[in-house]
Amino acid sequence: MPDNPPGNPDTKHPEGNYIVLKCLMGNILMAHLRRGSIKVVPGDAATIGQPLAEIGNSGNTLEPHLHIEATKDGKPVWLSFNGLSLSINSLITRK
Repeated sequence: MPDNPPGNPDTKHPEGNYIVLKCLMGNILMAHLRRGSIKVVPGDAATIGQPLAEIGNSGNTLEPHLHIEATKDGKPVWLSFNGLSLSINSLITRK
């Protein structure tokens, strides 16, 4: 999917360009990725630290960002990064 100009969401394709990681704890969806940036294909085994894609502005979004969510058996799973818990609209920055 192409990246949208900021402020012009594509409501017909909510996730835009996305990846789903299948893990023991559930499925992790990463959405709104930049067109042409996905570096994995279905069936690949991802490793810690491996670049998967770049943040973009594809799908139903107003501005570039990463939408990330986890589910198991259709129910939400709480995510944490380096021990930090996330909630809606959490901001994670690289040190």
